[in-house]
Amino acid sequence: MKIYPTHLTLLQLPTVKQFARAISDSVFIMKVAFHDEGPYFIYEYVNQEGLERSRLTQSCFGKPMEEVLIKGDVSYIRHHYEQALEEKRAVEYSDIIVGSNGKLEARTELIPVFKGEDVTHVVAFTKVFARQQNVLNRQTDRLFYSFMDNAEEAFVIFDLDQRILTVNPAFYEMLGYDKNEIIKQKLSSLQGHEGDSINEYFLLLREGENIPRYSTTWYSKAGQPIYVSIAFTSILDDEGIPAGAVAIIQNLTEEKRTRDAFTATEQLYELIATHTQDLVELIQPDGTMTYVSPSHEAVLGYKPEEMAGDSIVNYVHPEDMRAIRAKFSNPTSSIENETFEYRIHTKTEGYLWAEANIKLVRDEGGSLHHFVSSSRDITKRKDAEEQLKVLAYTDELTGLTNRRVFKNILKKAVARVKRQPISKIGLLYLDGDHFKGINDAYGHLIGDQLLTKLANRLTSVVREEDLVSRIGGDEFAILLATIESPHEAIKVADRILEAMKTPFEIGDVRLTFSFSIGISVFPDEANNAEELLDRADRSLYAAKAQGKNEYVYSSWLDS
Repeated sequence: MKIYPTHLTLLQLPTVKQFARAISDSVFIMKVAFHDEGPYFIYEYVNQEGLERSRLTQSCFGKPMEEVLIKGDVSYIRHHYEQALEEKRAVEYSDIIVGSNGKLEARTELIPVFKGEDVTHVVAFTKVFARQQNVLNRQTDRLFYSFMDNAEEAFVIFDLDQRILTVNPAFYEMLGYDKNEIIKQKLSSLQGHEGDSINEYFLLLREGENIPRYSTTWYSKAGQPIYVSIAFTSILDDEGIPAGAVAIIQNLTEEKRTRDAFTATEQLYELIATHTQDLVELIQPDGTMTYVSPSHEAVLGYKPEEMAGDSIVNYVHPEDMRAIRAKFSNPTSSIENETFEYRIHTKTEGYLWAEANIKLVRDEGGSLHHFVSSSRDITKRKDAEEQLKVLAYTDELTGLTNRRVFKNILKKAVARVKRQPISKIGLLYLDGDHFKGINDAYGHLIGDQLLTKLANRLTSVVREEDLVSRIGGDEFAILLATIESPHEAIKVADRILEAMKTPFEIGDVRLTFSFSIGISVFPDEANNAEELLDRADRSLYAAKAQGKNEYVYSSWLDS
C-alpha cells in the first residue's frame, strides 16, 4: 500500500522537510542537475534517520552521489533515480542491509518533484523492515561498516543460499563489478569454474563449519585471472544456528607473479630479494638459512648476516616451533609449494605474524636441494581478524561475553559434568528491577555507564574461574563452573544482593540498583543446558513476583 504521493511540486519541498523530521523513515532530497554526460543527483537534504542509516554526515550536502557513495554502489542506485527522472513517475526498488540486527530489507520509493513540466528534484523515502534499533546497535553498525569500508581485504557477506547480500569497496575494486551486477547473485555463478567446490563449501557452512584459508584463482568481470587467498566463516544467530557466511579475500596476484618468477638459480633469487619487502630465505632441509634478503633488517631489525647460517626455527614463536621444525627438518619432504602462517621474532618489538610461501627446489636428480621461503607481514590482517572475533563474541558496552558465547560455554560445562560427575554447575540468572526508570529519568548515556559499573561489580563478586555474561539489556547470567552444593550458589546470590546495597556514583548522579535472581543447579534440577536455563528463568520470575531484590532457588518452586 502506497503511503507517499506519486509526485510533488517544488513548493511542497519545505513541507516535506518538516514531515521528514517527524518520521522514522529515511528521507533524501536530491537536486537534479545536468552536464554533457547526462543528469546527476546532488544531496540537498537528508533527515537524521537517513544520516544514521546510510552512514552519511552533513558534509555530503551539495555533493553528487558519485562523490559520496561507494563506487560499486553508485550505478545500482543511480539507475533507479534516472528512471524516475526520465519517466516522470514514482519508482520503487528494494535492497538488503546487513547490520547488528541481521539481514534487513529496505524499500525505497522515489518521487519526482516538478516545477511546471520539469523535474527539479527527486525525493527518496526509505523504509527498513526491522525491529527497533537501539543506540548500541547503531554504534556496532557504524564500527562494522567503518571496518568493512577501510579494509584492504575484500569482504563478502552471503546468505546460506550463496546469494550476495553486501560487499565492501575492496571487492568492487578487486573484481570490477558494480552492485547491480552482483547483488543477490550466487557466488558459484560469478566464479563458475569453482562451482562444485563452492557448493561443497556452503554445505559445510550450513552446518556451522568454517572453511580454512586456501589459495585459488578467481576471475574478474573482464575475465582477468586473480590469484586470491580466501577463507569462509559461518555466521551464527543468537541461538548458535548458522544464518549466513562471510568470505575474507586477499589479492595475492602480484605476490604470485613475483614468486612464479623465481628460478632455482640463487643469483636470481638474490637479485629479486634485494628489491622486495618480502622476507626471502634459502633454507636447507635441516632449517639452516643459507641466504637472507636485505628486507629482514627493515621488517625484523636483524641484518642478513646476523641470521644467515642460523636455523629458521630459532626465530619462530614457541607455539609455532613444532610445525615449522617439521616442515624444514625432514629431508624427504614432498612439499612442492605450501602457504602457512606463523609468528616470527623481531629484534626489538617481540613477534609479528607472517604468511610464508614455501617452494621446494630439487636438484637435477629430482632430490630435495633446498627450500625458498617468501614471507610477508600480515600482523594488521591478524589484528583485524581478532577485532572481528571481539565483535562477534563480546558485548561491546561492558566487555563481558555475550549470550551466544555464554550458551556455548554452558553446554560445554554441562557435557563436562556428565562425563565426570564429581562436581556441580550453578547458574544465576539476573534481571534489573528498575533499569527502565533510570533510563527514562537520566538518559541512555547514564544508563550505559551504569551497565558497565554493574558488570564490574558482578565480576568482583565471583571467582576468577566463574563466568559473568551480559544477556541483553539489564539481564546478566553467571555460570559457577564448579560447586559442591546448591548452598554455594545461594551464597553467591547473597553476596550480589549485599554488593548492590552500595550506591553507584556516575558524575553528579547517585543511583541505587537491585537485581532479582533465579538460581538453578546441574544436575540436581535439570538434565541438559536448556532445562537448566529454563529453571533459572522461571525462578527469576518467581523472585520478581515476591517483590524484587530477591532470589529464588529452583527447587523451592517444587516444594
